[in-house]
Amino acid sequence: MSYYQRSRNMPTQEIKNQEWEIKKIKDLGLVSTGSTPSTSQPLFYGGEYKLISPADLTESKYIFTSHKLLTDEGLGVARKVPANSILVGCIGNVGKIGMTTDDVSAFNQQINAVQCNENNDPNFVYYLLKYQKPVLESKAAKVTLPILNKNNFENIEVLVPSLSEQKSIVHALSTVQGAIEGQEKLIEKLKDLKRSMMNHFFIHGTKNEPTKMTEIGEIPEGWEVVELGRLSEIQQGKQVSKKNRIGENQKPFLRTANVFWNKIDLSELDEMNFSKKEEEKYHLNYGDLLICEGGDVGRTAMWRDEMQDCYYQNHLHRVRVGQKISSLFLLYWLDYALNNTDVYLGRANNTTIPNLSKSKLQMFEIPLPKIEEQNIISAALQAIDQKIESTQQKLLNRQSLFKTLLHELMSGERRIR
Repeated sequence: MSYYQRSRNMPTQEIKNQEWEIKKIKDLGLVSTGSTPSTSQPLFYGGEYKLISPADLTESKYIFTSHKLLTDEGLGVARKVPANSILVGCIGNVGKIGMTTDDVSAFNQQINAVQCNENNDPNFVYYLLKYQKPVLESKAAKVTLPILNKNNFENIEVLVPSLSEQKSIVHALSTVQGAIEGQEKLIEKLKDLKRSMMNHFFIHGTKNEPTKMTEIGEIPEGWEVVELGRLSEIQQGKQVSKKNRIGENQKPFLRTANVFWNKIDLSELDEMNFSKKEEEKYHLNYGDLLICEGGDVGRTAMWRDEMQDCYYQNHLHRVRVGQKISSLFLLYWLDYALNNTDVYLGRANNTTIPNLSKSKLQMFEIPLPKIEEQNIISAALQAIDQKIESTQQKLLNRQSLFKTLLHELMSGERRIR
């Protein structure tokens, strides 16, 4: 079989030149499958050595933590690998991948490991196998739980450049991956800052005045506590049914699946018929809050006129505020109270499927500073949100660049020496 005939059988790595070699994974280094020390032996567990399972293989390149740890005794009977070994999930979620960081780590039987030889760069092999995930998945046995056994795994053919070119490819991909990790860390720091600011504002306000204890916890002394029903108009959406999906006045509507914390997703909208009277009743205006009745109870987002004409279904509450409270301040309070405190714990029915009724939502106690202070708090938190959003966009751009580079470099479409 000619070089090009063989390369055509490798759909994810169609090489553009004849300088790369076709090798099997087992040619890149020692391949082994892990094991699990007996869980009936308490002496084996609770030490300092990682026992890595597929659950510990994440989007991160390196494996820094594991759900289970082994003692010296447990490590002694486990399958071990050194640092810079590549671990690949082979049962269930085939193709999950990570790289070890410790001098010695153990791994279970759901993982195949590659310890690279001196002719191959471990970082390159990591990126190569990450790129080859579709091939790994296709080679797995098609059973209820996909399985890629050691023999099938190590005999998969891949295209490999010289060691010097491997190192050049690793440098390019690692640079972009480092930028991705930097953006991820910055996002986490910004989110921590936002949580800290919310905690300060909703306990101490902006004037650092004395605090008082209320039904909803500690708040500034000069703030009131008012039921949400006195501050806003609350309206549930239209019931969805087969009958309502038929008519001449089809309009897009939001479901709970479209509402995330402080974000409306319009990627998958459904439509149903609305009469002229129903259009007036269920129409969304800028600043309306949408609160999930069930599922992730209380999940809240603000409508910002993302589209010209939109409505909502009955599993969403629309909260239209009055003059005493700003939509943005209420949005941030609900985010803080429902995600970070037990202020509204138990307000939804304690049933198999939690539910937040209109009457219970109306009775939510809301802290109420003067509108000027609400606006100061909202502006500060919104500025952090905007910074998080811009950083997330940079992250998406870098992730897209990495995906493009991975394809171009691993296919030989782009060469760097």
